[in-house]
Amino acid sequence: MSWKLARQLWYLLEDLILLSLFHAEVPLATKCGIVNAAHGTDSEKHPPKWAHVDIIDAAVQHKTLGDFVLMSSKNLFTILCLPDSFLTVDPTLLSSRDDFMAAEALIKTMAVTNNHTQQGVALIQDTAKSGRFRCEDQLQYGLQVIEQNGEKFPDA
Repeated sequence: MSWKLARQLWYLLEDLILLSLFHAEVPLATKCGIVNAAHGTDSEKHPPKWAHVDIIDAAVQHKTLGDFVLMSSKNLFTILCLPDSFLTVDPTLLSSRDDFMAAEALIKTMAVTNNHTQQGVALIQDTAKSGRFRCEDQLQYGLQVIEQNGEKFPDA
């Protein structure tokens, strides 16, 4: 069970953690912690590339999303040219702010790459294991046909 949970912690990447502010199911208290943490200071010169969480450790049960926010968490907003001035206000006021709504609208249009990647990897693994292809060339051709079919019929 713990290995399955650990594989789902990719969303704790420091650059993605602030995106949880846009999720309706994140409690207001957690959003307040995230906003407060975004104004803190990093004690590390080189923050981790992703959050390391020992899920066996009992202390993990007491962590919140705010515990994973770093000053560099704002980098995604800079890269995407998203406004981040709403990070300076009380989270109870976010939904009424134009800058927050503009950022939210853009973020909701973004695809979750991880899902696409997982589907692609699963497709390749399933195709390779099927035994329908005798050599690498046949497998590559089959994958190209599948990709083209997916482009022509995206809802299939």
